[in-house]
Amino acid sequence: MKGLKLTLKLALRGLFTNLGRSVLTMLGIIIGVASVITIMAVGDGAQSLLTGAIASSGTKNVTVISGSEDNGVRQGIFVKTLTLDDAESLASMPYVNALDAQTDGTFSVVYQGESVSTSVKGVTPNYPTVENHAVLLGRFFTEAENRSKKKVATLGYNLAQDLFGNQNPIGKKIKVGATSFTVVGIMEEKGASLFGSSDDAIFVPVETMMTLLLNESKVMSIVLQLEDEIYIDRTTETIKAKLRYKHDIDDPEDDDFTVVSVAQTLEMVETITGAVSAFLVVIAGFSLIVGGIGIMNIMLMNVTQRTREIGLRKALGATPEMIRQQFLVESLVLTITGGIIGTLIGILLAWIIALGAQYAEYDWVFHIRPEAILLGVGLAGITGYVFGSGPAKKAAKLNAIEALRYE
Repeated sequence: MKGLKLTLKLALRGLFTNLGRSVLTMLGIIIGVASVITIMAVGDGAQSLLTGAIASSGTKNVTVISGSEDNGVRQGIFVKTLTLDDAESLASMPYVNALDAQTDGTFSVVYQGESVSTSVKGVTPNYPTVENHAVLLGRFFTEAENRSKKKVATLGYNLAQDLFGNQNPIGKKIKVGATSFTVVGIMEEKGASLFGSSDDAIFVPVETMMTLLLNESKVMSIVLQLEDEIYIDRTTETIKAKLRYKHDIDDPEDDDFTVVSVAQTLEMVETITGAVSAFLVVIAGFSLIVGGIGIMNIMLMNVTQRTREIGLRKALGATPEMIRQQFLVESLVLTITGGIIGTLIGILLAWIIALGAQYAEYDWVFHIRPEAILLGVGLAGITGYVFGSGPAKKAAKLNAIEALRYE
């Protein structure tokens, strides 16, 4: 124990004697560890953002999208192949709690000279239930209004603020394109996501949208909310079978629709973001190797510059093992200290990034995994041991007499 204390004391004295050089030596380790911590935290934040955006409508949802799927990429994204008749046939399936047929387009929305170009979404009265988006003020339109193609609209939260400010918009007339609509409600604020914000949209009956605004008979998607996630797989297969029959499709490769579920999408996103984060961590880890090479070079220089010191210690009874331990401890102190500093810097950077994302109204979670800290500091320690062992062995092998004669 006494020998270890002496070794540590001598190692620290050697590092503080050349403090400037020690700090520069640690720089590579600090950058490497800070990069690892930041990348892992940002990866977790990005994953939470993506999964939150996807899951916001509920993990029990299955969506049928117009267009085929070829090697995971939808083709004919602007070609609408689904009808309201398709939606009605799917609504009668077992385990379906609610169904919403959707289509959309971009139009100018005007009120008293104030014009906003925004997304207009044609949906059914089931939209608030299926997409988990409640009404804040007023109401959503009814099935009777949808069937009779009434010109009524419910506004997204931000759009209502942009057009009406502090006024109550219920009952007011707005123009969507060239068509006049009556405002019947305002949706709750849902927040921004990577897929756009429904707070900036306007919601109208899907049959009104198809007839008066788009002049077409097809919808872009059909969203089914199931009773439970456990029914997703069997329902997906039933959907495919029904639509193939209705669309007269014999070969699954000729499908003119794509069926995706929120749960499957979440799993895929988590896998992708996890793989990307791991890849970036590996790349950041290379800076630790660069830092380790720098430490090895500095330690070799230290051995050369302190040759007489090594010879004197050996002449006074220090064993080769004690010399090796001294220089190895110096290397470990450098890297572990650099690892701790890098960890603190990485946490700070991750926190700043999270604040920026939250300020931009993204649902970004600031989270530092304990394993990220252990990984960063642990890699730093391993780097110090690996790259410090060579110079330490070289110092231990020096001949005491030759070392004392060294100029």
